[in-house]
Amino acid sequence: MKKIIMLCGLLLLTFLWGMLELKYGNGAENRGNQANVSPQENMGSGRVEETGTQNENGEQREIQSGTEGLETDESESGIRVLLKSDGYESEYHTDICLTCDKDYTIQKEDSQIRYKAGEEIQITPQSDLFAKGEVLQAFSNDGRFYFPELERAETDIGYEGSLEIRKTDQGLLLVNVLPLESYLCGVLPSEMSEAFLLEALKAQAICARTYAMQQQESGRAEEYGADLDDSTSYQVYNNRRHGAKTDQAVKETAGLVMMMQDGALADARYYSTSCGLDLHRNLSEESVFAAFLQEDQISSVEAEEPFYRWKTNIQLVDLQEKTEWEKIENLQVAERNEKGAATCLEITGQRKTVEQDEADADQTVTSEEAVQKIETEEVTEKIIGEYQIRQFLALADLVITLQDGSTREGWQLLPSAFFYLQPVTEGDILTGYDVYGGGYGHGEGMSQNGARHMAEQGEDCETILKNYYGEIELVKYSS
Repeated sequence: MKKIIMLCGLLLLTFLWGMLELKYGNGAENRGNQANVSPQENMGSGRVEETGTQNENGEQREIQSGTEGLETDESESGIRVLLKSDGYESEYHTDICLTCDKDYTIQKEDSQIRYKAGEEIQITPQSDLFAKGEVLQAFSNDGRFYFPELERAETDIGYEGSLEIRKTDQGLLLVNVLPLESYLCGVLPSEMSEAFLLEALKAQAICARTYAMQQQESGRAEEYGADLDDSTSYQVYNNRRHGAKTDQAVKETAGLVMMMQDGALADARYYSTSCGLDLHRNLSEESVFAAFLQEDQISSVEAEEPFYRWKTNIQLVDLQEKTEWEKIENLQVAERNEKGAATCLEITGQRKTVEQDEADADQTVTSEEAVQKIETEEVTEKIIGEYQIRQFLALADLVITLQDGSTREGWQLLPSAFFYLQPVTEGDILTGYDVYGGGYGHGEGMSQNGARHMAEQGEDCETILKNYYGEIELVKYSS
């Protein structure tokens, strides 16, 4: 009986040993084969997974699938920033080159691929990564992502948080998802100089935080899967490297936003330089505003700023060459807001028109035929909006002279809409306008240079903000 029991035990041990060998014996061999795959081969078909094995056809199979065990990102409840293409020209990228200073993971529809720190990958709409879906996510534990080929003022700035890359018919959308406070640390040095005093930087941090939360509520960038983008269309992000003082300003104001008396977020727009705006004066009348810009006794903390006063000249022939106007006979600011900014520009003159018979509307017109059909008509048109007015007048290839005598060229916008026009004639013929203006930016909310000078005079951030936004309260938001 004892022999039978011993024999059964021996058979059981043999069986267990066989199972263990089957399970682990080939593992080292498999890992050895995988270690010999060259980086060039890895790049050929997406990247060979570190935990992968091969199926019967020799194709790489991903062991980790579905969502269980995948890395997650704790910043999902933060802010979503659309990163625009080179020079902020487009929302869409033709390709994206990325890397990370720590090991990182690309999560696909139902699986993930791990990459080593410093390893670059190139993603295009045709990449195999999109084989099973149109959205990729990139994560790293405490790492920063870098885009070696993305053109910014400083290109070696890392991006915290996670990335979302979405394939569309127009190209790739690239969204950075990160906590709001981390985002602000990337905004501050891009929007205000580290050389400014701390109280001015703290005022800027509160403005930027309030503005970002407004954009989250507005849904303005929803079509791109974002809350805002990283350009001047919203507020500039990660164009300049972080600074100790800008980070300190964000930290010392953590969570603080501006609230109006009715409990709504304040309109937290800001701009570079004012022209000495007086919130207690109505400057909507043309003659009143012109007299205001000509005053010498205005008390303003920004009076010595180069953009405080500026001038330029518009040649009508230049404007006509860049537009559909055959002849501009008059330019006139038709409306201003109470601060004095031009909000409506009236243009009178002869506009080019091309007439074509209805029967020929769907036919191709040769250049010779088109020239024969061009006529002109006397019209008066209006350009509405301070931005649109600044854009239209800048078509004349302006040279802008600042009050310190320096000049600026090649601008796509007039410095501000705080200007008035003075006709220039040769005999009885109108040839253009001298433009006298002041300030730099849209003129709404806080002047950044004004905040700088107020801080230099000893004012704290709350006093600075109330000077520009009126009856606001600083409230700590709860996420």
